[in-house]
Amino acid sequence: MRGALFASLALITLTACQPTGEMDGKPAPSGQISTSAELQGLYRLAGINGAEPKGAEGIAIEITQDRIDVVDNCVLLPWSYHFKGARLVTETVMGPTCRRSYTDDERAIMKAIDGAQTVSRTASNGLLMDGAGGTVTLFSQ
Repeated sequence: MRGALFASLALITLTACQPTGEMDGKPAPSGQISTSAELQGLYRLAGINGAEPKGAEGIAIEITQDRIDVVDNCVLLPWSYHFKGARLVTETVMGPTCRRSYTDDERAIMKAIDGAQTVSRTASNGLLMDGAGGTVTLFSQ
């Protein structure tokens, strides 16, 4: 009985010391996404290039079967998208938006989604869009 208790405590201790799934402020990917069905949903922006967004207000992102819409205040940033195998391909969609300068967060989001090539599920069940323009981390709303 004492040996079983020691083994249980050792297992709990080892489990508690395991990595949290984040390295250098960037969530570690845990599963590649390659279909729109896996990607669809309502999200909030949780991170840009491994850091929290600078803006005080939350930014909402809606992903449908073939479109990504980022809505921040009166700004609409839309993309069409599809997958070529496991590679994400995005294309900016021109449309109406309010007349103001983009915030730093909005510019970083545009750069990251324009350059996104992969989408993966993070260890904390978020989405990580990654590519030449940086990263965007999203969590379900």
